[in-house]
Amino acid sequence: MWRPILGKKFISVLVPAALAVFLILTGGCGAYNANGSGSGSGSGSGSGSSPGAAQGFYDCTLQQGGPDMETLILPSDVFYGVFGTLALSSFTPSALVTGQGASGTSTYTGSFTEYLASGGSATATVSATDVPVSSISGTITENGVKIGFGGAVWPSTAYSFSTPAAITTLAGVWSGTLMDGANSQVTLSISTSGSVTTTSTGCQVTGTATANTTDNFFTINLKFGQSPCVAELANQNATAVAVVFLLPDGATTQLLMPATIGSTVGTVFSAQR
Repeated sequence: MWRPILGKKFISVLVPAALAVFLILTGGCGAYNANGSGSGSGSGSGSGSSPGAAQGFYDCTLQQGGPDMETLILPSDVFYGVFGTLALSSFTPSALVTGQGASGTSTYTGSFTEYLASGGSATATVSATDVPVSSISGTITENGVKIGFGGAVWPSTAYSFSTPAAITTLAGVWSGTLMDGANSQVTLSISTSGSVTTTSTGCQVTGTATANTTDNFFTINLKFGQSPCVAELANQNATAVAVVFLLPDGATTQLLMPATIGSTVGTVFSAQR
């Protein structure tokens, strides 16, 4: 039986010292309430409509031993929250929460869809306060389960949201996995013109990537091939975004590419080099 990620119990592990220092420097634990109520109300003096105010790429952690959540909020207020495990030189996705949200002057709210690696979906509601281009903190609620989260933007040495994206940063060969239930191994080759092709056997993917001219992310149109792509992805067109950033070891570059097929299927391509 499928269970929402917020209902799972997570096992605490010892965090390597370098990663712990990184999280302290980025404010990775955020300022949420220890009892799970969070600090984001989505209302109050900061709730006046201010489209795009919460935009940025945040490294967040869920409280009570929950997963990391790499959170991209676009200037259009579209939300991509990729749950997973952040290590010194890798990030392994386990779920994707995405949809259209709304910014206030210091708030961000939305009702989104969550897609799990094992399949299935649920509605997830986010209510948060934010310091634009700095930090975000609040709650995420799913099936009546409310949990706090908090985080800060990645340090400028790892990623800068306000820098125009450059296709040369994305170009090259990326060997990684699809969050598709089968953990499919995929190698993508992205050219300096933005052409996306698969250079590995297995699930075939083609597409076109475009660099945003204002902020540091890419928009991508993908086409999945036939079997052995999993049934939910086979022969489907997907819309994706991508960010490229430096992991806490200071040497490994991470690509995160969350993608959706309409409002029914979500996946994430994750790769390092």
